[in-house]
Amino acid sequence: GGGQATMSVRQSLSSQSTGVLSKLDKPVEVYAFVEAGTDPIIDDLLDSYKNASNNFSYHIVDPVKDRDLAERYKVTEIPFLHIQYGEAGDENPQTATVTRDISEQSITNGLLKATAATKKVVCFLDGHGEADPDNRDARGASGLQDALRNENYETRKILPASEAAVPAECNVFVVAATERPLFDHEVTQLRDELVKASKREI
Repeated sequence: GGGQATMSVRQSLSSQSTGVLSKLDKPVEVYAFVEAGTDPIIDDLLDSYKNASNNFSYHIVDPVKDRDLAERYKVTEIPFLHIQYGEAGDENPQTATVTRDISEQSITNGLLKATAATKKVVCFLDGHGEADPDNRDARGASGLQDALRNENYETRKILPASEAAVPAECNVFVVAATERPLFDHEVTQLRDELVKASKREI
């Protein structure tokens, strides 16, 4: 009697998530504070991350039973995820929190936040006839891109005319050999973002 196959709820992670996990160079520990210390969906989701990276571990915590931990991580509502990135002995590991809507997207965004300060993201401006970092000809900026990647920088191209703001994860901005002038709104936008970025760097 070929009974009903039980579907495994294990989610296969998106390429964005596995990409973030593959770049972890220090351990990530997640404390998931959930009602009564049990939440199969969050447990399963975090398990998918754990299976995708040796640097990822997590604990499901009952905030009532483990009040000290809940207070230490300032848990105000549940579900609440405290993400920390750093070696076990780190005095102040980088952290991020995810609350309310716990999904793969929000967890991966939390991971990006927690790991952001150590991985500097270099954004190449695209859409002005700039030197293209993916282009290998003499004018292409790909040599620079390779060098940056080796230094733990991540590179990405952005089209500021189409994006209202420069993505928050850009720590460094490269405008290489533009062939047409920047639009006024792009200049203002870049200036605003650089001010923000310099505050972020501190």
